[in-house]
Amino acid sequence: MLIAHISDTHLGYRQYNMDEREIDFYEAFEEAVDTILREHVKVVVHTGDLFENPRPPVKALYVAK
Repeated sequence: MLIAHISDTHLGYRQYNMDEREIDFYEAFEEAVDTILREHVKVVVHTGDLFENPRPPVKALYVAK
């Protein structure tokens, strides 16, 4: 059984207050999800900091969903 571990995705983080950096975090997360699906991983463990803030922006919630 394949198990994937990801951590500290910090969805919604705007490093240097730049839109481009926020998009980079979303793209990295989506790439990880694509790899998990492609490899037919059975269990995913996400440890810590899915979102950057306790009240993430709607875009971050959408990407996580």
